[in-house]
Parts: sequence; structure tokens; C-alpha cells
Amino acid sequence: PEEGIGFALLLGAILAPTDAALGLPIFNNPRVPVRIRRALNVESGLNDGIAAPFVTLFAALALALATHEPGEWLMSALTEIGLAVAVGAAVGLLGGWLFAAVLKRRWTSRSAEQIGNLALALCVFFAAKAVGGNGFFAAFVAGILFGYATRHHLRQATEFTETSGTLLSLFVWAVFGANLVVPLLRDFNPSAFLYALLSLTLIRMLPVAISMAGTRMRGDTVLMMGWLGPRGLASVVFTLMALESFHLAGRPIEVLVAMAGWTILLSVLLHGVSALPLANWYARRLASADPAAPELVELPELNTRHRRPPGYSPNETLNGAKPVD
Repeated sequence: PEEGIGFALLLGAILAPTDAALGLPIFNNPRVPVRIRRALNVESGLNDGIAAPFVTLFAALALALATHEPGEWLMSALTEIGLAVAVGAAVGLLGGWLFAAVLKRRWTSRSAEQIGNLALALCVFFAAKAVGGNGFFAAFVAGILFGYATRHHLRQATEFTETSGTLLSLFVWAVFGANLVVPLLRDFNPSAFLYALLSLTLIRMLPVAISMAGTRMRGDTVLMMGWLGPRGLASVVFTLMALESFHLAGRPIEVLVAMAGWTILLSVLLHGVSALPLANWYARRLASADPAAPELVELPELNTRHRRPPGYSPNETLNGAKPVD
């Protein structure tokens, strides 16, 4: 109770994003309907970027309430978010325009596209941080506008960036295991452990059930989508961001770390273990479902075809390699 509303809002924002990595047996299982896989995949792909400005906002509120110095916390947080949007939009559009220009004129190569794409993402992050903006939200905004400016002609280069990000995420997980898990086990907090169980079940499942009201989805579908809300890398990063902010302000953060840490740790274990059996169970149940069920509405798979840049004819190769469908 002594933590206040700012603490509660911050914790909610940290644990709002889901991570598709722990649910890969669902997303990669062709027996699970495309509509269900797509909904879960889109959720996990977007909600970390959407949650980032709220983490910034609520961290500022929590610190203001904890230090009893309300001051200009709202203006400060909105300024940080606004700078992130401005930097992300400017660099994303300019970088996308430059990439599109060199692609059209064939002034680049496949390896240069991959390195340049990764470098642009890092440029956005550090540029936003340099002017006092939120680097994560800036990168999220820049990515959306970069895709728009390049008309998604750099999908293969983006896949390289994603692979590099996956490798770097292992270091983040190492930091989580080394600095957060051991203290959780050493200084066991039963209230935090109980909250983690509630966060993975009732606190996740009830809003999902409410949001799906009226869709006529089956009960097992609602249950499965409610359970598949694994907390992963985004929550780890947001926890570390809050840890840094609270540390600089001299504010104790043990309770927040315990509650977020236990939720992430239990999610890694429980969702990682249950994803494959749950996918098989759900697929078996749908095998006997009514063909007219909303879950079984036929939808095309998301288009993953690598488009060719403007100016390339269908018979030409791209940077020495045949176009890949």
C-alpha cells in the first residue's frame, strides 16, 4: 500500500508486453488456425513499442510521488516521449528515403544493406538518448516509418537485424539471470511470488476474455489466448530501465524488482514448458470443431515474400542472388 498508484501503473506497464519467443510452438504449428496465430503474433510484435512511453510516463510519476516532489514530472515525461517521436520520425523517414534512393540506383550491396539497416537502428536509439528522448520508443517509431519509406523492400536486411537482435538479447537474459534471479531466490518475497502467479493467470486472462467478448470464439480458444501472455525480453529491459531511474533518484526498488522478476521468471518456466503440449491439445480439440467456427475462418498466411526494389525487372537478380519468395 505504501508504494502508491505510480508504482502500480509502472509495474503494469512493465509487465504488459508479451514475448512470442516463448510461444513458438503455437506460432509455428500449422494445425493451429492462422487467425489465432496471427492475433498472438501481432500482439507480441506491437505491444512492447506501445508500452515504452507508458513506462517512461509512469516511472516519472512513481518517482515524483515517492520523493513527494510532484513538480514537472508530467511535462518532463511528455518531453522525453515527444523527443523520441521527433527523432524516430526524422531518422526513420530520412534513412528510409536514402535507402530507397540507393536501392533504386543500385549503389549498394546485400551486405551493406544489412549492416546499414542495423547501424540506422542503433543511430536512432543513441540519437534519441543524446537529446533526452526514449531510445526504445524512438526506434519503434523509426522502424514503422522506415518500412513505409522503403515500401518494405528491405525485408532481408531487416531479417539480419532481427537475427543480430536475437543474439544480443542473450546478453540481456544473462544480465537478468545474474543480477535479478539470484536475489529473488535469496530474499524470497511471498507477496511478490503470489502477485506473479496472479499476473500470469487472472490479471492476464480476465482482460483477454473481456476483450474477446462478442467474437463468438470457443471457450478453449479464449483460455489458450489468455494463458499465452509470456513476459520476456521487453519486460526485462523495462525493469532494467526502471532500476536505473530509481537508482539515480536514490529510491528503493527491491519490491518492484521482486514482483517483475518473479513474473518474468515464472513465465519463462511455465510458458516454455506448456507451449508445445498446449498447442497439441488445442489442435486436437479443433479437429472435431464445427467448420463454421470463427477460429476456422480461412485467412491467408502473412505475406513474407521479399519484394524487389523499384526498377528491377522480374527476370533480374538482386545483388547477385535470385529473388526469394
